[in-house]
Amino acid sequence: MRLRFAIRISKVAPALAKTQGEKAMSDPAGLISANSENFNVSLYGNKLPMNVICFEWGDTRMGSGMESFGVGMKDNRIASYFAPVTDPSLVTDHPDWPYKGIHSGALLAAKDQRLPFSTINESFKTVTSRRFFTYSEVLHLKAEAALRGWAGAGDAKTNYENGVRALFADWGAGGVDAYLADATSKPINYVDPLEPKNNFTSRSDITVAWNDADSNERKLEKIITQKWFNNFTNSLEAWTDHRRTGYPKLPYNTKNDSSADWGVIAADDF
Repeated sequence: MRLRFAIRISKVAPALAKTQGEKAMSDPAGLISANSENFNVSLYGNKLPMNVICFEWGDTRMGSGMESFGVGMKDNRIASYFAPVTDPSLVTDHPDWPYKGIHSGALLAAKDQRLPFSTINESFKTVTSRRFFTYSEVLHLKAEAALRGWAGAGDAKTNYENGVRALFADWGAGGVDAYLADATSKPINYVDPLEPKNNFTSRSDITVAWNDADSNERKLEKIITQKWFNNFTNSLEAWTDHRRTGYPKLPYNTKNDSSADWGVIAADDF
């Protein structure tokens, strides 16, 4: 937790962040060092909230950002997170990856039109706990710390790649070696088969493969994008990273209802 908090303040208080981050990484107690040590929060017999919202209320579906990054970058974890659609007409732009998300802030005629889009995976109906702090997150925290030159962080590339490997293993996804070596596949543009006004062009053009020649900022985008995949079911942490870094480069809302009454949010902001 100390390392997580240090990274959170790394831009607004870099000296304090460095001091506290280095203390965390040198603490004799150590950090989470394997998936078996992941810190999960018990549901105490209750249902996972997004399970209720998705399957019982029909109020949520896979997001268009996850489709853009997951499908575009050929990420096998997507099958552990979401269910494929049964209607092939929804995924004519990528039939080999039958997952369709709904765009945040989308223009909708009716909610029911989007019910055939990808739900979360059926396995979430029976989970008894939620991932809260994982080995994969620790490795991506250390990858970012290495970019910032903090002592004890190790090598950014090694941490980045091991973080991806840990998450693939944690979710039972295969193909991680090919995924990490992929220097071609990029996030795709989104196509809404029901309302073209919701279509968007991806704001990101990163690939998965690490490139030592990249700027630190581009390396950070790759790290945070992978950390975003890791934080599935831990949306608060994903939002915290997005607020402080702007990554991943998610699409802006199609419909922006911000007004002077609530504080105006620009069309190209969150």
